[in-house]
Amino acid sequence: MAHKYNESSLKELTDLNHIVHRPSAYIPDTDYLGRQTIAREIIDNASDEMELLGSGIMDVFLFLNRRKKDYQVVVRDTGRSIPVGKLIDVFSKTKISGKFDQDSYQFSAGSLGYGSSVTLALSKWFRAIALNQDVIGDVTLHRDKIPTSIDTISNQLGHTGTIVMFSPDDDILTGNEEYINNLGNLEQFLSHLSLFSKFRTRLIVVEQPIPESIRQASSLQVIELSLIHISEPTRPY
Repeated sequence: MAHKYNESSLKELTDLNHIVHRPSAYIPDTDYLGRQTIAREIIDNASDEMELLGSGIMDVFLFLNRRKKDYQVVVRDTGRSIPVGKLIDVFSKTKISGKFDQDSYQFSAGSLGYGSSVTLALSKWFRAIALNQDVIGDVTLHRDKIPTSIDTISNQLGHTGTIVMFSPDDDILTGNEEYINNLGNLEQFLSHLSLFSKFRTRLIVVEQPIPESIRQASSLQVIELSLIHISEPTRPY
C-alpha cells in the first residue's frame, strides 16, 4: 500500500540541516575535497579581511591527532572582524554576508554568502571569536543548537580580528586520513594566497589535538598567547 501523501509529508529544514541533508549542493563531495572546501571557506573570509588591511600575517593552525586520524583547524586574522551583533547570524544563516553590500568589499574570494555556514553545518565543534574595535564577541555553535546570545567583553587587546576554530564532522565527511596525508595541497593554496596578496600567511602544523587552553579557554588573552607561542617558530610564506 502506497504511503499517504498529505501536509504532514512536507518537511522544512533549517538552513544548516539542509546543508547536512544535501551537502552536494554546497561542496564538491563529502570526501577529501569536501574537507578542503570547508577549510578554504574560512580561510577565504579571513584573507578578504587581511587584503583590506593591506598588511600583516594570517595564521592557519592544523592540530593533528594522527593516531585517531582526527584534526582541528584554527584560522586567525587581524582584519576588521565580523560585527559582534551579527556573529551568530553570519555562521548560522546561509544568505547573510557583507559581500552583498558593494561598499563593504573592493574584492572578495567568494560572494555567495553561505561559505562559513557550510563549515559550521559540517563540523562537530565550532567556535568563533570576533574582536571589534571596542568589544569582543565569543560564541560556540552547533548546527542543532544555535544560541540566541553571545558572550561579550571590552576589547583591551589593542587590535581587531577574527578567530575561527572547528573540527570537521567525521560522521558526514570521509577522507580525513587522505586530508592529513596531503597537507601539501593546503600549503600550496596558502602560498598562492601570499603570492597575490598584500599580506602573508603561515601554516602551523601541530602534532597534537587542540589544547584545552585554546579550545575551552574563557580568556581571549590566554587563547591569543597560546596561539602566538605555538606560531613563533613558523616563518610566513
